[in-house]
Amino acid sequence: MRHTTKQRSLQTLLHSPLHTKPMKIVPLFAAFLLSLGACTPDAPAGPSLTDAWVRAAPSERAMTAAYLAVNNPTDKPLTITGVRAPGSADAMLHTTIESDGVSRMRPLPALVVPAGETTRFEPGGIHIMLVRATVEFEEGAAIQIEIDTDAHGTLQVLAPVRVQAPAVE
Repeated sequence: MRHTTKQRSLQTLLHSPLHTKPMKIVPLFAAFLLSLGACTPDAPAGPSLTDAWVRAAPSERAMTAAYLAVNNPTDKPLTITGVRAPGSADAMLHTTIESDGVSRMRPLPALVVPAGETTRFEPGGIHIMLVRATVEFEEGAAIQIEIDTDAHGTLQVLAPVRVQAPAVE
């Protein structure tokens, strides 16, 4: 009796090691399926901190400021609820407002970064006030900045200390 190609393929499959030991393939198949789930392109990345820097300050100066960008690529607003910098005794979220031709700093209890947007902390605007330094804010040093959020825990970035703002590209 002569077998067709389909019948030979079926016989080969039925007598293959995979068919006789099906439990070996199950973990491989499960791992493959899990890897497909991890590769979904439409899962948005979480919030991040970029372009961070701290203004250099002489050791006798009691305060300085940190600047950065908060990127929120998610589809929900991100609320910043607090800030810390282990290199200072206190850190506060501030903004600068102009009233009657005079610039004044005002504390912000919280800050909302809209969904899909980036909020920049810059000189003359929103910034993190670092008070009572516990380390030297000398050019070349780096200061850890921590930002607490409502839905994404604490975001961290290492900010280099600079004498002046980096050039904007």
